Amino acid sequence: MDEIYEFYNKGAEIGRLERGLGIVEFHRTKEIMSRYIGSRNVIYDIGGGIGLYSAWLAKQGNEVHLIELAETAVNYAKENLMNDCPFVAETGNALSVDRPDQSADIVLLMGPQYHLQKREDRLKSLSEAMRMLKPGGLLVVAGISKFSSMTWALSVYGEKNDFIDDPIYFKMIEDEMTTGNHNRPKEYPTFISEAYFTTAAEMESEVCEAGFEVEKSVAVEGCIWFTPHLSEKWNNEESRERLLDIVRMTESEPEMMGMSPHFLTIAFKKMKTVEVNGQSIAYQERGEGRPVLLIHGNGGSHHDLDTLANQLVDEGFKVFAPDSRGHGENAPLKEYHYADMAEDMFRFCRALNIEKPIVYGWSDGGIIALMLEMAHPGTASKLIVSGANIFSGKQLLKEFPNTFFGDIDLSDPVAAMMYHEPNIEVSDLNKIKCPVLVTAGENDLIPEPHTRLIAGNLPNSELLILPDHDHFSYIVGSNVIGRIMIGFINRKQQFDF
Repeated sequence: MDEIYEFYNKGAEIGRLERGLGIVEFHRTKEIMSRYIGSRNVIYDIGGGIGLYSAWLAKQGNEVHLIELAETAVNYAKENLMNDCPFVAETGNALSVDRPDQSADIVLLMGPQYHLQKREDRLKSLSEAMRMLKPGGLLVVAGISKFSSMTWALSVYGEKNDFIDDPIYFKMIEDEMTTGNHNRPKEYPTFISEAYFTTAAEMESEVCEAGFEVEKSVAVEGCIWFTPHLSEKWNNEESRERLLDIVRMTESEPEMMGMSPHFLTIAFKKMKTVEVNGQSIAYQERGEGRPVLLIHGNGGSHHDLDTLANQLVDEGFKVFAPDSRGHGENAPLKEYHYADMAEDMFRFCRALNIEKPIVYGWSDGGIIALMLEMAHPGTASKLIVSGANIFSGKQLLKEFPNTFFGDIDLSDPVAAMMYHEPNIEVSDLNKIKCPVLVTAGENDLIPEPHTRLIAGNLPNSELLILPDHDHFSYIVGSNVIGRIMIGFINRKQQFDF
């Protein structure tokens, strides 16, 4: 630990992310984080160096706490990065963080896990993150590939240096690849201090062992770092986008992960649960303000709507995002019915004292939202449904034989529900009196005439068909549905998409 402290206290991080490959690392890390992090979060940036990520996240409207081992790095953050984005910066150790239990929405471990060589220390760091996170909270962990020193040395072998021919350097990379331990030789004093280099698979295993639910690992620089004349190409906007497209296309490929100097592992602390209708329903609760209930689609989880949730929290809404029965963190079932799921949502609202929420449902979630309001009129103040259907897949196939319902695997009980249900009478839509916005993509899985049938038989509805979009493109990972939804909630007449 002394070597690590000395390395960073001498200012090793100052300027690193603003030159060379560090520019790519900084850009990509922010890009990946932006998929999960909006504003109004309490974020603990543990081992965050001089605070560049802390400053960036503070500018997004988050309460950020930089907890960094090196005093020099903390002082640099205070003196140089807080003019227009104040955040807390103090010294601390990832193994024992002076913060209360369940006090953070997000914990970033951007350095500790690749410096702690002892497995028990890495698990202790993760245990601290678990302790501080609220239920459903986000964990982002940075790792360094155990192949990074080797691949870098090979990329310049015989051109810029011959480190591979040096037995001392070769022993260093041999240790990294066999044990993960990086021990800086005294002959290479500018190299990173003692560290632990790993694989995404090992990182995920340790994160899971600490009790987190791993979503995925993502390569940061990916395979573009060895591009000849990278700096020149990066400075060209068109070339930079080509390079980024290559990284994005391959960022989750296991075969490519080891080629990336850095990777991020994204995980979540298990969510809160509530017992309703004979089921334990896991859910996430975020923000303050007018309540919004988000209902995801078939086979998915509340994470499908994370981008939308972030937008709504940013706009001052309180978001409730449950996993439907048998989905996400909930135990799978042998049989599913939309009516049961609609009743779950009604009792969910009752159990949590959610009064007159705005209800959004996507795909199967749209079906559930409609059935919720039909069974319990007045539950919702407004409904927004996207890509929903009121007839079963079996029935829709008779009228639209080329729909995806013909490819459903009936041995899967969740998919089988889509084939046999719902069976809503068109006249029953008249029971829904609250304002409803019905949306669908121009190339949606649900045929447009059926979407128009739904909108046309709701007493107080508006219809929006989005050109050039399909069932997923304006929902998952997109801010389009959020802008449309917020416009509808605020009674704007035009939708900006």
